[in-house]
Amino acid sequence: MSYNTLKSWHDRFCVIGVFLVCLVYLWPNRLAAQSMSSQSDEPSANQLVSYDAVQVVIRKHCASCHNEDQPRGDLVLTSFDKVMAGSSSGPVVVPGSVAESPLYTLAAHLDSPKMPPNKPRIPQRELNLIERWINTGLKEEVNSSIAKLPMDSETIVTSDTKQQTVTSALRRLSQATPILAVAAHPSDPIVAVAGFHQVVLIRTDTGEIQEQAIDIGQRDVSALRFSQDGKRLFIAAGIAGGSGTVMVLNWQEQKWLPNVGDELDTIASLDCNHDSSMLAIGTTSRVVKTLRVDSGEQLNAHRKHTDWVLSVAFSPDGLLLASGDRFGGIHVWESESGAEFAGLRGHSGGITGLSWSRDGNQLASSSLDGTVRVWDMHTLQSVERWIAHDKGALCISRDVEDRLVTGGRDGTVRKWGSDRSKPVWENRLSDEVLGLASLKGGLLATDAGGSVLLFNTKDAETTGIALALPIQKTNRVFTTNAPIAPKRTSIASQLALSEATIVNDSTSLSSTPTGFASDLEESRRALLSIEESLKQTYRTAEQLEESVARLKQIIALQEARRKQQEIREKQSK
Repeated sequence: MSYNTLKSWHDRFCVIGVFLVCLVYLWPNRLAAQSMSSQSDEPSANQLVSYDAVQVVIRKHCASCHNEDQPRGDLVLTSFDKVMAGSSSGPVVVPGSVAESPLYTLAAHLDSPKMPPNKPRIPQRELNLIERWINTGLKEEVNSSIAKLPMDSETIVTSDTKQQTVTSALRRLSQATPILAVAAHPSDPIVAVAGFHQVVLIRTDTGEIQEQAIDIGQRDVSALRFSQDGKRLFIAAGIAGGSGTVMVLNWQEQKWLPNVGDELDTIASLDCNHDSSMLAIGTTSRVVKTLRVDSGEQLNAHRKHTDWVLSVAFSPDGLLLASGDRFGGIHVWESESGAEFAGLRGHSGGITGLSWSRDGNQLASSSLDGTVRVWDMHTLQSVERWIAHDKGALCISRDVEDRLVTGGRDGTVRKWGSDRSKPVWENRLSDEVLGLASLKGGLLATDAGGSVLLFNTKDAETTGIALALPIQKTNRVFTTNAPIAPKRTSIASQLALSEATIVNDSTSLSSTPTGFASDLEESRRALLSIEESLKQTYRTAEQLEESVARLKQIIALQEARRKQQEIREKQSK
């Protein structure tokens, strides 16, 4: 056997040896490191865990079905007191006993029905947190250091999260974003529009976007409203499908007041009454709620809507509250008592906006069916109906002269006089009109393309100032590599092929660069195959660890039940 052949065999056995060493020694060490890491992230078995630490898990996985609006099984899991109250079937948590706590056994899929229904079992680290909360006595608060679940991108931001700072530097968007919410200050030349986790402020007298914006944390803005006296700004913020609250800003002192409302879904619409003592919210859970602004107390909850509540509006005197949903239904309620005043039917599309006349005798509604209707509040009948936008009316407002202004999917803004057959004036935006705010002698409109237009709405003039929220464009560079074609060959066959090649033409192999290149490519492919096998081995090990944890839980539960059975048998004797 030639020297080159022996060297080739030696090199390949070295590669195999290194792989075996990694597999035998590094794999157990990696599993041990993972175990130690997971233990370090979780509280120790004897460390007290409070409800504050587990409420994030409960809200994320359980409260969407077990809340005040839809208490399935007569069980509400939105607060500590309600968790401790249990359901009509009994307690859901028992201090010190995981086996007798359905909150844990159902979530861990140790009992039926498995929770959450039709979903995978919740992660083990979250189950461990619930288990330790139960075993350490179901504490509501812990004065010492509280063990909390590590925050991640899916963590729900609850309504009692306080924002210390009010303003921050204006954030630039990565791309043009639809502006869904807008509100005009009643006396200052300021308009607030929804930005990226901020409320952007625009001066209407100069048309300038302010460099400082109202910071609302990692939340999205779904609705905005200034109080009639301009002293407060109400911001509906939250995480879609996860949380919703109304943040209250003292506009004059620029400081945060306590939040109002704690919803498990998006607040799609809001309004405040004439003296800002009462707040109305419409949610994607098909519920309309009225709340006290100062105390946060819930006065009424209306559940007659059959779809998302897209619009709510108090009458000018605050006595009535109108709400419209995505199915086309409009309901009018007595704001204090909560009694239904009227049900208004006529639209065949979702209600996108509601606007009361200045005297409160009429209510105007815009709809996705393209029409605007005017309702008489004495006869409770539709007294006017006209097609405002062929493709759908998306918003409605009133100017300082109490004339209706609408925006539509066709990208037009139209002001309507007494003759409903044609608008007094109209103007066009670059995309669907999503928001309107009336100004003194003007109007602000926003669209789905991220544009903001300030209009002079005098009859003879239709000029506008076009603005846009700042966008930070980045040059993206994508590097792509051609995939390596899979070639599944055993190492033994590769060695045999290499040996035959060297023996038959050792001179050619040593003198031809392409021979080394081919051999190098084969080695790289073998390395990629081994690395992929190693990754698969790690994944299998993680699955086995998960299975071991579940088996330990099942064994502990079975042992606890056996002891209970033995105790019952002794007591019966």
